Amino acid sequence: MLYFILLAGGLWHVLGWFQTVMTLIAGPLLIALNLWLLMEGWIALSAGERQTLVWWAGFVGIGGFFVEWLGSRTGLIFGVYRYSQVLQPQIAGVPVAIGFSWIGISLASLAVAQRLWKMFRDRQNFLLFTLGAAAMMVLFDRLLEPAAIRLQYWEWQDNIVPWQNFLAWGVLGFFFLLLRPRAIKQLERLPVLWLHAYIAQAIYFVLVIFAKGIR
Repeated sequence: MLYFILLAGGLWHVLGWFQTVMTLIAGPLLIALNLWLLMEGWIALSAGERQTLVWWAGFVGIGGFFVEWLGSRTGLIFGVYRYSQVLQPQIAGVPVAIGFSWIGISLASLAVAQRLWKMFRDRQNFLLFTLGAAAMMVLFDRLLEPAAIRLQYWEWQDNIVPWQNFLAWGVLGFFFLLLRPRAIKQLERLPVLWLHAYIAQAIYFVLVIFAKGIR
């Protein structure tokens, strides 16, 4: 279902179909996708561990939203940028979906880092693993930025994504992931949906960039 939704959306961009509809549902779809990822974590944990996950997700979502609000107002965190009216609903000019996206990207990046770590190391070093997961978040944003710009979700000053954006993503991502619940740290295998969410969205971004480049 995940690949069908995202790849169909990417294909529609290539073909130029349903553009108005896709614009209308973009925000709610992002919220639903990231809630789905959070629900997979809820299912993977025991009843006693779930509350901690919810508190952490709330911290990341609200914290990410606040940082985006502050950053878009001042230009001091990520660089000078502003959101368009495409992603709805919005609070104080920032799409609600952005807060949810910080949660989903954090979870997906953890899953990718876990798979890569197991390919090269037998034992997990907590700080190095967290740093690797934060690097996956930066890579995700590197793919996201050109696609989001082409989708007119936001725009940067002079249409250039500054280096400080990726630095801020790395620092914030590391901080959020450092505080992840102990139950998530101890999962031998994180939900596979988190891994596929990263891959499917990356493919979607490439399709959007490709689609806008040929039209």
